[in-house]
Amino acid sequence: MSRPCCLRALVLALALLAWLPPALAAPTRQTPLPVQSGVWSHSEVNDWLPGTFTGTYVEGSVLRLEPGLSRGEYLSAPLQAPFGFNAGQIIWDAALDATQALTIELRSSIDGQRWSDWQPARLALQRQSFYSQVFVFPLFTSWVQYRATFATGNQASPTLDRISLSYINSTAGPAPADLAGRVPLPGPATLTPTPEAIARSDWAGTTAPPAERQQPQRVELTQVLAPVDDPNPPATLRAMRHVWTPMLGTPELPYHYLIDGQGVIYESWGSPTRRLPDAPAGTVRLALLADAEREGISEATQARLIDMLAWLSASYGLKLETIAAAADAPPRLATLIDELRPAIARSMIRSRRLFAAGSTQATTARLAVFNPGVQEAQATLTAFTPNGEERRTLLVPAGQRVDLTLNGVLPELAELGLEVQADQPLQIERTLIAGREILGSGGSAQPARVWYFAEGTTAAGAETTLAILNPQRQEVAATLTFYVDGTTPTIQRLVLAPRSRTTLRLSERLPNAGFGFKLVASQPVVAERSVQLPGGAAHLSSGSATLSRSWYFAEGATIDGVTTTLHLLNPWPQQVATTLEVLSEDGTSLSRRYAIPPQARLVVTLNDVVPALPFALQLSAERPVAAERVMLLDNGAGATAAPGAPQPATRWTFVEGSTAATAQEFLLIANPNRASSAATITYVLADGAREERQVSIPGRSRLTVLVNDHVPEQPIVSAIITAARPVVAERSIYVPNPAGRGAETSLGLAGR
Repeated sequence: MSRPCCLRALVLALALLAWLPPALAAPTRQTPLPVQSGVWSHSEVNDWLPGTFTGTYVEGSVLRLEPGLSRGEYLSAPLQAPFGFNAGQIIWDAALDATQALTIELRSSIDGQRWSDWQPARLALQRQSFYSQVFVFPLFTSWVQYRATFATGNQASPTLDRISLSYINSTAGPAPADLAGRVPLPGPATLTPTPEAIARSDWAGTTAPPAERQQPQRVELTQVLAPVDDPNPPATLRAMRHVWTPMLGTPELPYHYLIDGQGVIYESWGSPTRRLPDAPAGTVRLALLADAEREGISEATQARLIDMLAWLSASYGLKLETIAAAADAPPRLATLIDELRPAIARSMIRSRRLFAAGSTQATTARLAVFNPGVQEAQATLTAFTPNGEERRTLLVPAGQRVDLTLNGVLPELAELGLEVQADQPLQIERTLIAGREILGSGGSAQPARVWYFAEGTTAAGAETTLAILNPQRQEVAATLTFYVDGTTPTIQRLVLAPRSRTTLRLSERLPNAGFGFKLVASQPVVAERSVQLPGGAAHLSSGSATLSRSWYFAEGATIDGVTTTLHLLNPWPQQVATTLEVLSEDGTSLSRRYAIPPQARLVVTLNDVVPALPFALQLSAERPVAAERVMLLDNGAGATAAPGAPQPATRWTFVEGSTAATAQEFLLIANPNRASSAATITYVLADGAREERQVSIPGRSRLTVLVNDHVPEQPIVSAIITAARPVVAERSIYVPNPAGRGAETSLGLAGR
């Protein structure tokens, strides 16, 4: 007998949703996408008779083996539905013991002539009846046929009392090609990349129902039977919801997320902080749309599962031991989890640095990577080139530094942005050597939506270049606000291509001007600025992602042909009063007051304030501002620039460094406290050996340390300064050559 039926609108549920408090009400549509279904049910003699009996017969209304036979088969008549369908399910009632077997199979056809191979009904749930998996059929399927095979090891026969076959059309909704949009999974901020999923509202038409909150404590992995090559997983999921939610008595499939055979993630209950109705508190349940025992798990699914489990572990502090297969999962899933644990651990990002500027064309580009930990680190280097992305892997032994010359692995690239991610905490610096100039930077730990630069010039033949790295997977809109000396701010707009580096030569946008500027982006990006001066000197600096009311600089000098200028940017519409203190090496200091005009920059030339003196600087402002220091060496033949430190710290790390050949390395340590501070300088050399030196920095003064005196003739020197009181530290490297002295000054990487 055939009883087609249609899914009715959940009017009562919608009415209840209207009464939910705003925090629980969904922001998107709440009408489930329509699902059409029908059912054939065979349980009486007349239902069985149209089929073919081979060693079987009907006794009363029950299908069974003929007496004396140990094996037999029943083949149903072909069943034609009144509409095309894409999914189905079998529910049956049967009686059998451990020595008996009953196998049910299904095949389908579009036209009733050409049939698919037989698919076995796999037991997905057993209550009073047996429930199969949801079968997936080709689109426009209209015919099905089932086959029941009986076997016994004794004289008794297994019996089939009833079989119901549901046919479902769940294609009235978006297909995979229509679901290009993905949303990041909700959770705490973490360095480990956040996976993206198709929102439940997109594939199902509703958002998840209200749920209790929980603190994730464990991950449970299970399987929902589905073919790996399913052509329309969203439709399959809608069919599953139609079948399983009434049966299980839950408003949604009992998983937080599902992953299909192509590695696409689908949101079900959503956030791991939402407790599933039938799960112990703290359980995060993931399901793979797969047939692990018969087809295995696709590489795409495994890759996305690794990403998901790494993100969950990093976001909620879960140990890998808390990830396990569910009790009802096939054995292959438990084995798979054990196999994937090392990859999950490697995918947890514990450090990240980004560099927007770089080139391996007429420039030597080098990364210095220091691993301060006790475990070997694996780093993944992503290069953003004009030809797309390239990746390299770098292993860094525990407690050592590894130098990588990028010209050898990424040759002849005029533009090069970098992202370095690692499974252990690493500290990284990038150095560019162009001619005699040394351009160093510690990069950025994370992208930001706003970047400030207090220095910029295109006057008298100078060129300022802005390199912007967009690590996002979508276009990013941005605005540049230029605070031009002597005039009002100007705004320019631009669009940054996804996963790319953009290079802007600011002389084309703002010729013959001195200025500071601000970059504001719709999504977080990374920005670095270089300045090429007419005489050949150049400097490079990362921007400041935040303004501050305090800025500290450990390096500064007005001796031996050095000119030091302090560049202050005020983006506010009000004037900002500041106080600048100059700290000398002998403990004497002086103070000056300056007012920065509204929406403008101020350049202070320190040679006019403290001639012939090495010093540190401390700036205090009544409103947050941006501050940069520029030093011109050898009467302008060389240059360095760097933003200040917004606050002191008790630990500073310098990855780059060398005292070999003619290189001179200095550590500059400023103590803004009134009391003196003891400090330990730990030098890490090429073979990982360490040497320590003790120093003391008097209060309100600066200490200069010539590293060559401590560890002479060392090609690799990393330095860690640990102070008893918060201090500020910078490093300067000078390399004499026939064309003039090259120099680099960088703020250390702050820590505790």
